[in-house]
Amino acid sequence: MLGAVLIGVAVLYRVVLSPVMGQWSEARATAASQSAMLAQYEERLEKRADVRKRIEPRYGPGVHRALVTVDEAQVAFPRSVQQAIRRGGAEVKQVEVQGLRRVREMPGIEMLSLRVQVVCEPDSIPRMFRELAGADIPVVIESVNLSMSQRNQRRKWDAALVVSTPTRSGGNPS
Repeated sequence: MLGAVLIGVAVLYRVVLSPVMGQWSEARATAASQSAMLAQYEERLEKRADVRKRIEPRYGPGVHRALVTVDEAQVAFPRSVQQAIRRGGAEVKQVEVQGLRRVREMPGIEMLSLRVQVVCEPDSIPRMFRELAGADIPVVIESVNLSMSQRNQRRKWDAALVVSTPTRSGGNPS
């Protein structure tokens, strides 16, 4: 009788308890690794929020939106830049896409650049820059060249701007 009970306990241990205990230990190990991964993601999200908070005054509210793809940016970015420049009191003469360049430090990110020809009054230049900073797509002003339209025409200036925006070239949203 005692032998049968011991065999029954051994079978019960082997068939029921051992697999359950193995699954329990595996579940605890998985939970611990998932918890560590979650902590890493939370840290990344906090850093991302801090970076966005720091760069928002410089690049505008567009930093809170997900980066658009290159194709989307080629349509939306020129329109956004033109609207911002017009709100700033300047007249857009010409917009031409300069091209894309990869950002080495950030895989999957490319900068789309535009060259914009503008005619404006001198006092509208700061307003134009403020409007560009507040555009719905992040705008990086890379260069500005100012000149008078014609000799002795102090009220009309020509401006050539090179502006760019970050885009994602892959399928990952940023």
